Amino acid sequence: SFVRNAEAIREVRELLGESAEHIKLIAKIENQEGVDRLKEIVKEADGVMVARGDLGIEVEMEEVPQIQRRIAFLCAKYGKRLIVATQMLESMIENPVPTRAEVTDVANAVFEQTDAIMLSGETSVGKYPVGSVKTLARIARRTEDFPGVNYTEKLLKGRKGQHLAESAIQIATNLKIRAVVVITRNGRGAAYLSNLRPHKINIYSFTNSPRVLSSMTLYRGVYPFLMELQENPEGSIQDALRILHEKEGFEPEEKVVVLANIITGEGYCTSLQIRTIPTV
Repeated sequence: SFVRNAEAIREVRELLGESAEHIKLIAKIENQEGVDRLKEIVKEADGVMVARGDLGIEVEMEEVPQIQRRIAFLCAKYGKRLIVATQMLESMIENPVPTRAEVTDVANAVFEQTDAIMLSGETSVGKYPVGSVKTLARIARRTEDFPGVNYTEKLLKGRKGQHLAESAIQIATNLKIRAVVVITRNGRGAAYLSNLRPHKINIYSFTNSPRVLSSMTLYRGVYPFLMELQENPEGSIQDALRILHEKEGFEPEEKVVVLANIITGEGYCTSLQIRTIPTV
């Protein structure tokens, strides 16, 4: 909370020691000092939360929308997770339906391609906690029918994995394939795909790590599954395709794009494949 600079993030990582590899740090931007150092904070943290309640007290209220948009742009550029929070559906603490202004606010956060929209008082002390969650999900689903802002065109793509992810999304888009499957032990492949914010292309990520599974729940557009990974990657791919058929309603012979390792004469290498859902 109240992160003022990148050094605060580095200090927490140092305190975490070896656990820092598995614990994601989300910086809450809540004051002018944090706003003044947005770029360095975004680059250092794993993600950012726009905590609009305290932020709206610390800075002039009319500044909050453009600060939120700046944070969304920087998170898209550097491939970091974004959470928009506070007063999303504030009126539903007391009322069963939100104001139309709140609906628009939630939709705008989704248009900005945030990874998560978060409720607080609506579900902690409100009279309609379940209704609030259902309303939030309903607005988000409808808004996702439309393309969002195209901040991802500024995404820095220096890593090989990010280029492979971009190729996977391009193939799926050009061939009108509705899903990309990624087999991952560390979650990076899913993050690279999520960074691209594909429109109407779902990302199904399979991992054998509960910790990685937990972290991937924050990635926009990613549906994570816990699955035992076989020594031969082909076996893991077949298991993943079977799960898509049995649990996600994919039809036999339907095409999906797969991003996974394969065995070569020199060991393992990352492959990009077009695969078919097997028949039962």
